[in-house]
Amino acid sequence: MKNFKEKLKNLRQLDLGFNSIDEITRLDKLTQLEYLDLHANKISVIEGLDNLTSLKILYLSSNYITEIDGLNRLSSLEKLILLENGISEIKGLSNLVNLKELNLVHNKIEKIDGLKNLKNLVILDLMENVITKIENLSQLKLIKQLSLARNEITAIEPVFELLSLDLISLGANPIINKGHKFLADLDIDFSSLRYLHSLPLYQKLDFDNIPKEITRIKGELEKIVETEIINIGTHLEDSEIKDKQNFVFFKYKDNPCNVG
Repeated sequence: MKNFKEKLKNLRQLDLGFNSIDEITRLDKLTQLEYLDLHANKISVIEGLDNLTSLKILYLSSNYITEIDGLNRLSSLEKLILLENGISEIKGLSNLVNLKELNLVHNKIEKIDGLKNLKNLVILDLMENVITKIENLSQLKLIKQLSLARNEITAIEPVFELLSLDLISLGANPIINKGHKFLADLDIDFSSLRYLHSLPLYQKLDFDNIPKEITRIKGELEKIVETEIINIGTHLEDSEIKDKQNFVFFKYKDNPCNVG
């Protein structure tokens, strides 16, 4: 085994997904490793990774992990995938200052916290948890994509602080009002979203760029203040442009969605 590990000391990628591994061991000599995939195993504790200081991508999804720990020395990590575990608290990430993507989909997280040191985070996916409030995200100045679909969120005003945001997914939440004027894409499929404000600040609206997730929007589109281009495109069926008040009315499924 010693000679075997010695021969692999320059290994950069290792995929051990879909096995029956219940403990992370014997990786300490793989100091050049940049990619490690341990998804779909039986791991319950994150350990044995301290020497992997070159690691950039780590997959630990579909395991039995309940606590984020054992990552303090992985400061080079850029992508961390922990979806489908039993994690209830976001913690143990403070040293991951180069992290760009964090995926915690389908866990048991109740609160958004423990992210303040992740200054380089661009993608945050917290879909399918039990989060009730959007909070503690204001220091993520570079974040572009935020997924909070299938949680228990009722208000989205805090996303107003995220000026770099391009896409937010809020489907299947009990949202009751308001939106975000800086969004390039807005995924509200299966949501109870009713009001979207600040759309008049757009200079150009191109409905050909609407994400596929919301192609079922039907109804009437009325002209918006200072809008230069309105392209209905192929995604909106039976749509009309009417020159009335500076107002937009979307009929989303059977529920009205007023924008003004």
